[in-house]
Amino acid sequence: MAISALELQTMTELGSGACSDGEDVLAVLRPRFPALTITRCPSSDVIETPFQSGDYFDVHLVDTSEHCWRLTRNMAVATAVLLAMHERRS
Repeated sequence: MAISALELQTMTELGSGACSDGEDVLAVLRPRFPALTITRCPSSDVIETPFQSGDYFDVHLVDTSEHCWRLTRNMAVATAVLLAMHERRS
């Protein structure tokens, strides 16, 4: 299942709202997008350029069609999302 631009926009908005409220971003997003694999990691763990950047996380699209997952910039083949979380500022 490819990711649509509307889904990505909605995910980014909901995720940013959750982060600003101090909620667990995955707990907010996974029920809303049950068919989509969504995971997170610290932004320092990812060296690739993000598909999209936000205040709380960078969005990386993931192609899971092969044995080894790989980051992609192509929404038509993206089947998962990696949220690279920014370090929280005090």
